Amino acid sequence: MTHLGKEIHGFVLKNGLFGDVFIRNALMLMYAECGGLASARLLFDTMGERDVVSWSTMIRSYCRNRLFREGLELIKDMHFSNVKPSEVAMVSMVTLFADLENIQLGRAMHAYVIRNIADEKMAVPLTTSLIDMYAKCGNLASARIIFNGFSQKSIVSWTALIAGYIRSNNLQEGERLFVKMIEENTVPNAITMLSLIIACAFVGAVQLGKRLHAYIFRNGPRMSLVLTTALVDMYGKCGDLRSARALFDSMENKDIMTWTAMISAYAQAHCIDHAFDLFVQRDGKVMPNEVTMVSLLSLCAEVGALDMGKWIHAYIDKLGIEVDVVLKTALVDMYAKCGDIDRAQSLFREAMFRDICLWNAMMTGYGMNGYGAEALKLFAQMERLDIKPNDITFIGALHACGHAGLVAEGKRLFERMVHDFGLNPKVQHYGCMVDLLGRAGLLDEAYEMIESMPMTSNIAVWANRWNDVAGMRKAMEDTGIEKEPGLSSIEVNGSVHDFTMGDMSHPQIKKISEMLAEMSKKLKDAGYMPNKSVVLQNIDEEEKETALAYHSEKLAMAFGLISTAPGTPIRLVKNLRICDDCHTATKLLSKVYGRTFVVRDRNRFHHFKEGSCSCGDYW
Repeated sequence: MTHLGKEIHGFVLKNGLFGDVFIRNALMLMYAECGGLASARLLFDTMGERDVVSWSTMIRSYCRNRLFREGLELIKDMHFSNVKPSEVAMVSMVTLFADLENIQLGRAMHAYVIRNIADEKMAVPLTTSLIDMYAKCGNLASARIIFNGFSQKSIVSWTALIAGYIRSNNLQEGERLFVKMIEENTVPNAITMLSLIIACAFVGAVQLGKRLHAYIFRNGPRMSLVLTTALVDMYGKCGDLRSARALFDSMENKDIMTWTAMISAYAQAHCIDHAFDLFVQRDGKVMPNEVTMVSLLSLCAEVGALDMGKWIHAYIDKLGIEVDVVLKTALVDMYAKCGDIDRAQSLFREAMFRDICLWNAMMTGYGMNGYGAEALKLFAQMERLDIKPNDITFIGALHACGHAGLVAEGKRLFERMVHDFGLNPKVQHYGCMVDLLGRAGLLDEAYEMIESMPMTSNIAVWANRWNDVAGMRKAMEDTGIEKEPGLSSIEVNGSVHDFTMGDMSHPQIKKISEMLAEMSKKLKDAGYMPNKSVVLQNIDEEEKETALAYHSEKLAMAFGLISTAPGTPIRLVKNLRICDDCHTATKLLSKVYGRTFVVRDRNRFHHFKEGSCSCGDYW
């Protein structure tokens, strides 16, 4: 939020201009555009007189900030207040329903537009917004009907329809329409190409994106900074880091959005070293913004890089970057996913404005860290404040119940999800319930839950029944389910190192192997017996023991032990559930070496200290 804007607000108050609805609308727009949505809403709520522009401005602001539920509630309030929307207001309303991607609401909105339009003929912006709405909702037939109704098709309507086909992954028809548009002497402009490049990024259509890039290079429009940045972003989101970096390096002038696009590309590919190297190179050239920080914090959260995340947080404070709700959510998410749940709680509680994403970040954090009671209290608090939970909220809450053994509470939440909140369970929700029932020993109920699923199950929903593993493997093969390979990551001195089972590619593998041998000896001296039942390959007993010794988490722990000072906590992230053998071994290693091992697996956090684990052997 700009200081200049606040000074203007002060000037308005001092000079008695606050009663002018035009000025109040302008102030509301200023706060919303500068990230002060809560201040904009406060102005809106305290207005003695509101005109249609007031409503339109607030609805558009919610839409731009992707707060769709709040925007929808405001539309209802406007209707009950008997305010007839202008065409500009209706464009904002249609845009909101387009972003919601709800075809039922979209059709109702179309009928509402027809009933409330002043003239028989709609203006082009409103008609084009309807094409965009239907296209984003996946109803290309309706979008095409409206488009074909134009006697003269504008570049805007062409753009909306072609982008809709690309977003719906109908790339062939999208490209065919692009060619037809040119054949009908409608030349694509910079906004057209920008929209189509963004659509390619949305669906990962790198080949079509490359052909559009080639068209721009040969025919124009001029490669503006915005268009070039969009191309860098498209290549990054499609996983083509080489093309993204080549284009980035070729640019003479780069703004913060360009740097952010390239940093985000590395972040999406989990190239943490490249992302931070580029961030450091940027220093002194351009000032980072909230989007840059969110990308880096999300990457730290993904790989469990707490030290890097703390550094980014300190950097935000040092530069005085405003912590809006999006950045606050990224910070809460990072601390929670890196195991510092106390800091996550502190940031959550100090937030003045909380959207559903921030609530979900805290809920998910409680779930990952096994704080079942706290998750249920948070859910109750949401209900008291009339915050409607969504499907992500329930995933976090059900996870928390599973890790805390709260079977009855988890069952009740699952039922309420459908009956009280009208949400259809997805495979992740069924997975949480199967996990909850399986941990409680209710295997028959868990199996019945799997059988009752209306969609195809994946590996996440199968309970931990090692005695039936052969049959389960056969069932997985028959249904086409594939097992994800194990990967463990550890952050040491600002760099993240990845290990897979039996990985011998690390530059320090010789020292790692020596440490593994030392660990094996100390474990045996402490009474450790390898749990060979977790090795599913058809190999002899000695080979099974060797395979266990080279599990990815043991490799990561060995590297941590040789790379950090005695007494330093060792943190690592495992993409799968930690196996029984590694769990038992890590408890003993924490006692033998006097170290705290913090392991984040697919399900939750495990804090190993002095021979025990925070999960209480319930994971």
